[in-house]
Amino acid sequence: MAALLHAFPAEAEQYRLLFDENPMPMFVYDIECLRFLAVNKAAAEHYGYSRDEFLSMTIKEIRPPEEIPPLLRDMATVATGLDLTRERRHRKKDGTIIDVEMTAHTVTFDGRPARLVLAVDVTGRRRAEAAQARMTAILEATTDFVRIADAQGRIIYRNRALRDLLGIAEEDARQAAIGERQPAWARDIVLNVGIPTAIREGSWSGETAFLHRDGREVPVSQVILAHRAPDGTVEFFSSIARDISEHKRLAEELAYLADHDSLTGLFNRRRLLEEMELQLARSRRYDVHGALLFLDLDQFKIVNDSLGHPVGDKLLARLAGLLHRRLRETDILARLGGDEFAILLPHTDVEQAQAVARHLLETLRQHTVLIDGHPVHITTSIGIALFPEHGITTDALLAHADVAMYMAKESGRDRFAVYTPDATLRSPLASRLTRENLSGRRAGSMRRTGCAGESEVEQRQTR
Repeated sequence: MAALLHAFPAEAEQYRLLFDENPMPMFVYDIECLRFLAVNKAAAEHYGYSRDEFLSMTIKEIRPPEEIPPLLRDMATVATGLDLTRERRHRKKDGTIIDVEMTAHTVTFDGRPARLVLAVDVTGRRRAEAAQARMTAILEATTDFVRIADAQGRIIYRNRALRDLLGIAEEDARQAAIGERQPAWARDIVLNVGIPTAIREGSWSGETAFLHRDGREVPVSQVILAHRAPDGTVEFFSSIARDISEHKRLAEELAYLADHDSLTGLFNRRRLLEEMELQLARSRRYDVHGALLFLDLDQFKIVNDSLGHPVGDKLLARLAGLLHRRLRETDILARLGGDEFAILLPHTDVEQAQAVARHLLETLRQHTVLIDGHPVHITTSIGIALFPEHGITTDALLAHADVAMYMAKESGRDRFAVYTPDATLRSPLASRLTRENLSGRRAGSMRRTGCAGESEVEQRQTR
């Protein structure tokens, strides 16, 4: 230490205290032989060597092998008289490798050129920086939308996916408050529900949306977390959101397919039965009347057999659109399966139901559909059942409309018939179908055929 004091002749005691009591590791080593000449208490404690051990070592012994060449290069720089601030790796006595930021100054120690070094262990800082860099790389690579806001709600980070979605540059990512770039309704949820809940409970999750750079809303599933300091105060908020556009589209598609026929876009049997239940309930409660029309295309099997099923499918889709355009908005058209359709007519009496049937028959008679270059002309047979007169349940009403449709088929096709209570007794085929409908065992998509080109006389079957 006397030699060290000699190196600092002015205010020696103060310099001694600054060196020896400094909480940061400090040491002096000989520039020529690299031997340690002096170390302070912090260096001995931090590296794990006693002072005596240090003074018997050279600086190379606290460097891992790969750090020796940089040390020698540093020594070449020292010869120029420049001070250095370098970051190097050192090795403790127990073998632990640490990152050290060194600031060195050339001094004269006991008449010899030496280096006075302040060594700051930055291992923790570098590990934290490396961890942050890894996390940033992950956040920048993820397709989820990530943003971080300070305790006051000011955005301090948006990841690449969110920046791309919003159409903002990286340098503009901080110029906003949390909740901006979201639709008003979503911003209200974030500010009035999400943030308060996260502060109170630690986290919040819900469905919100972002505004795409093209102006459209992008639905997201969003999670907001409140991150707290050791004293319990909120330090910052983080938000992770995921685009659920495809999920919602699929959900909407499944919901649509649950109610609609995939070929024609009409309501399917399940939805028709639901609508029938509603109308029958209204009929019972308010004493209102209605009708169910059961349509079966005439000789559709010939179209399928001669032109192929793809043409048949296109014909069904075209006819569905044609029928739909001839009905009121309150009427309900459904495809039951195969070449069978049903039309539910609320607030309709028998004369009105017959008028609708005549109109539909005439429409099909006069309409030739061109499918893939093939002109196709097709007619239909229609059965009419009234409610509540002919049934107060869906099964009964469907069965009786089906029986009436068979009555029209047996009378020559391309016509309609209204169900009569004794039709079952007079028609063995109708009787069998009625029993199958009422027992719930009806196959649902039977294809019926008849002879083409028969009567176009329009009449109502009577007793």
